[in-house]
Amino acid sequence: MNTIDSVQPFHFYGANYAEWRTSDNINDVIDWFKKQKATYTIFYVPLPNAANYEIKWYAPQVDGCQYLGTYKGTKLYDAEKEAA
Repeated sequence: MNTIDSVQPFHFYGANYAEWRTSDNINDVIDWFKKQKATYTIFYVPLPNAANYEIKWYAPQVDGCQYLGTYKGTKLYDAEKEAA
């Protein structure tokens, strides 16, 4: 039987060209970056929010880390559309 105690700690990491933000609530990260008005990326990081880890080229260097997307404002950023 699964219990809340068996859930692996995790958090979300967001970054843009100048700033970064972490939280165990993805909406906190999204809301904070919406105010910045700059393109940002979000990652799922399978570690507690207080964990220390390396960041390389704006991305967490953690086993099991998942890229969730790149966003501009409230819409998904489409690099191919922007290049056209």
